[in-house]
Amino acid sequence: MRPTKSLIILGATGSVGSSALDVVRHRDDVRVAGLASRSNVDALVRAAIEFKPDAVALSERDAADRAADHLHGTG
Repeated sequence: MRPTKSLIILGATGSVGSSALDVVRHRDDVRVAGLASRSNVDALVRAAIEFKPDAVALSERDAADRAADHLHGTG
């Protein structure tokens, strides 16, 4: 089934965001269009690689720079 719903998950690395990603893993009709976190680079990078969202955001500048370094070239 092709995804018919797109989600942007704010706080994707927290408990509620992680639970939302668990739900998406079991749904064929939902895609992750965006992920956001305050500063948890490792968890956000893992989620970005798995879900391949259109956009990823971190509110802390140095965290965003580190995530960009990890994600550059991953498609």
